[in-house]
Amino acid sequence: MTRTMAFTTLAIAAVLLAGLCASAEAAPCPTGSLDQYFASGFSCQVGPMTFEDFGFQFSLIVIGAGSASIDASGPNVVSIFQSGNEFGLTFTYPQFASGSTASVEFRPDFEVVGPIADAFLSFSGDVVGSAQATASLALSNGGTLSLSAPGSGFLAFARVPNVHSTLHIVDMATGGTATTTSFTVAFSTPQPATLALLGLGFAALGLSRRRRRRRAIS
Repeated sequence: MTRTMAFTTLAIAAVLLAGLCASAEAAPCPTGSLDQYFASGFSCQVGPMTFEDFGFQFSLIVIGAGSASIDASGPNVVSIFQSGNEFGLTFTYPQFASGSTASVEFRPDFEVVGPIADAFLSFSGDVVGSAQATASLALSNGGTLSLSAPGSGFLAFARVPNVHSTLHIVDMATGGTATTTSFTVAFSTPQPATLALLGLGFAALGLSRRRRRRRAIS
């Protein structure tokens, strides 16, 4: 094996090892009640992704002849989502706003440790009359993704080792009814081909530096 090939192999192995070590300590994410995720310092893992530093906020606004409700206290709220190279969590619970002026918002946020190459958001719900049911995802790297129920979408971005994620799940009624039934948020690791290309890039950089040093010496 030549020095260049050896350097390439080591670079690829280092990238793969860094991704594995980042999520090696967390236990598998539990399913069922959301209460488990409120514990201080809680972290868990889905595939290669580690989810930690959870926060949950709820808000309801009702004016006049309106009504709004959210109940995320059930025994089967959280389930694991895994599809292809996407790993994440699904939240299933009843949320609605109805009437002339009413709104309800569920706002979870958490840190995701990867490496991460894209985000996926799926949103299930219904709208009748004058109302809106929306879901949005805001990431600490500046990426955003917004949906109207029902809908789903991907957000691709440059590879990052971790990212903080904030979701806004909002039902708003101005004469109708908006209902949310579930949403899924997931993240993917870089594909093996991407990691290999990154390793080759490191190898080329090292080879270029060695050539410059030889020229300087000669």
